[in-house]
Amino acid sequence: MTNNNKDNEKLNLLTIKELEDLLKISRRTIDRYCKNPDINFPKKIKIGKNSRFKRTEIEDWLENQRLVAM
Repeated sequence: MTNNNKDNEKLNLLTIKELEDLLKISRRTIDRYCKNPDINFPKKIKIGKNSRFKRTEIEDWLENQRLVAM
């Protein structure tokens, strides 16, 4: 495991690929969610050229989406 992956695990950060797999959506959809303020999608964290998302913020957003749908 690389140093970068260990750092992501400590901070509980998700890569775009991990987020795609978790939410079962494409990168393009993630980009659209990030650009649309009405969706209130968690902000990405830029680390150099890479983007990461806090797992806790994604989980909170998912829970909120579930509650709104009820």
